Amino acid sequence: MNTFYLHPADLGLQKSAPESLKGGEAADNAAIARAILDGEKGPRRDIVLLNAGASLLVAEKVATIPEGIAMAAAAIDSGRAKQVLETLVRVSQDAKATS
Repeated sequence: MNTFYLHPADLGLQKSAPESLKGGEAADNAAIARAILDGEKGPRRDIVLLNAGASLLVAEKVATIPEGIAMAAAAIDSGRAKQVLETLVRVSQDAKATS
């Protein structure tokens, strides 16, 4: 197993205090997620981009974390990520209604 450390600045992201990343109750967290998908910038979006970038690297969809960050940012900025969430919500509600 390899261990390495990333500094946000190495990836074009701002370092932020842990308090700025805190969530809350489920409704609060859903509101945070929707705000990010609606284009809100800041530390919460940055951590989403970092996690998505790393996940895309692990899934071998990109060659580098910065490439994954760019792909995730494009998905958010184009509205595609929000469309996926809306589809997931609709499908899950339809499944509840039919069960």
